[in-house]
Amino acid sequence: MTNLLFFQKLLLMLTALSIIIITTGCVDDSVPHEELNQDLLALRLTEIHYHPLALEGFTDDSLEFLEIKNIGSSQLNLDKLQFTLGITFLFPSGCKIAPNDFFVIASNNNAFKLRYGFYPDGEYSGQLKNSGETIELTDAASRNVIFSQTYSDSGSWPGSADGDGYSLVPVNLNPGKDETDSESWRPSTNIHGSPGADDVLKTVDSSLFNLRITEINYHPECADTTIEDSLEFIEIKNVGEKTLNLSGVAIDSAVEFKFDSSAGIKPGAFLILASNVKWFRQYYGFEPFGAFKGQLKNSGETILVRDRKAAIELFRISYRDRNPWPS
Repeated sequence: MTNLLFFQKLLLMLTALSIIIITTGCVDDSVPHEELNQDLLALRLTEIHYHPLALEGFTDDSLEFLEIKNIGSSQLNLDKLQFTLGITFLFPSGCKIAPNDFFVIASNNNAFKLRYGFYPDGEYSGQLKNSGETIELTDAASRNVIFSQTYSDSGSWPGSADGDGYSLVPVNLNPGKDETDSESWRPSTNIHGSPGADDVLKTVDSSLFNLRITEINYHPECADTTIEDSLEFIEIKNVGEKTLNLSGVAIDSAVEFKFDSSAGIKPGAFLILASNVKWFRQYYGFEPFGAFKGQLKNSGETILVRDRKAAIELFRISYRDRNPWPS
């Protein structure tokens, strides 16, 4: 009888102990997550300036910035939001963004102010990779991802955003959450981007896309080597079927030239822009259309033709002095 009572007490003790262990193991002593404010899903990443042009006194990576936009209809409280991939930034307490408004953060407040004339809304830590990476905004309270965007400097991603001075902006001003591939992004309309504002495409005469560069004489040979640079020229052709008004068309990189309001080019016609009108006329026997500023690099570079009135790139061509280019 005594043994029976002993075993009954032992069984009760083991049962009680197992209940304590199981109960203790089920307790979640972590900090409870808050519910995600669904309105925060109206935030969009609307500009990435990951490889800017340098500015006197500042390196190129000092001019980086990111822009977010509230495409919703409610004012949003941004505190407890943070960028956790790409760069590091924690939105300060009390930070808010109105409907259709923007919030710009930059890699260097002073560099940004010098270029754009105003300070950004915040300064982040780290740098955006020129080769591309993933940028992610999360809600620390609910631990949910608000948006995640991966960009690149290769494939079908716009090349002019990689060191030519243009930023990446969405094709649609208020993009959907799933519009994250390269086809959903384009180069900014203006060089250096448009922080704190929608990047709006202006109307362009589509026939201007029939312009072509058909000859580049970047390293002329001449018995008198002192005038070789003066014999450089660029030949442009209209491959379309109508006369083009070239007012506002300009070469904006490598060398500089802007066509005046009376300039035009007939279908199938050519025009020559020369380094030096006098030497070109003397050497080739006819007058060029005009003279550009600067010199073409013998090692190679990119010639960019833009419609300045519409603030849009028409075309570009990059040449080199090595294979597979003719030597």
